[in-house]
Amino acid sequence: MNVFSISWNSLKASKLTAFLNILLISFGTGILSILLLASYQVEQKLENNARDIDLVVGAKGSPLQLILSSIFYIDFPTGNIPLKDAELLASNRMVRRAVPLALGDNYNGFRIVGTDTNFIGLYNLKLSGGKFWKEDFEVTIGSNVAEKQKLNVGDKIYGAHGLASSSDTHGNNVYLVSGILEPQGNVTDNLVLTNISSVWKMHEKKQLVSNSSE
Repeated sequence: MNVFSISWNSLKASKLTAFLNILLISFGTGILSILLLASYQVEQKLENNARDIDLVVGAKGSPLQLILSSIFYIDFPTGNIPLKDAELLASNRMVRRAVPLALGDNYNGFRIVGTDTNFIGLYNLKLSGGKFWKEDFEVTIGSNVAEKQKLNVGDKIYGAHGLASSSDTHGNNVYLVSGILEPQGNVTDNLVLTNISSVWKMHEKKQLVSNSSE
């Protein structure tokens, strides 16, 4: 009698045990597959969000917090750097592209980001409707923002201070939705983009700006 026959007879003799073993092995394999798939998707997401960004510059503080706030937009910014320092960095011949960021507000939990047209090129953004922000208090919103908040081009929204939707609303100025982005598969799907001047005017501060450089 060979080993396969012995194994088969053993399985037939202990059907319940065999069933439980097969069930546990299948369950373990399934869990492992899910974890590997989730790990791959998270890795791809991180790579998509940080692609083409070589250097992030911000105020003194936690490097991790600076990365989380400036690339992944999931933490409070460390603070501002002087505008003249940002301009000096952007003009350095070793810097191919500098993308300024002005943070601090949200719209129903979606981060409002003040920036310039270099941001469009950094993520190769494309529109599904409308146009990119240009004038003060014009915003271009990510696809998830438009879908979840049921927004269309021409709608008006109010920003709020901080990261939470329960924060105090800035009732003195209203943003106009000028455009909606195509789904990008990265963090920009969840952003509200405007020019830096709008963020400054919202807070009545024009001296400082955070800066993310490539």
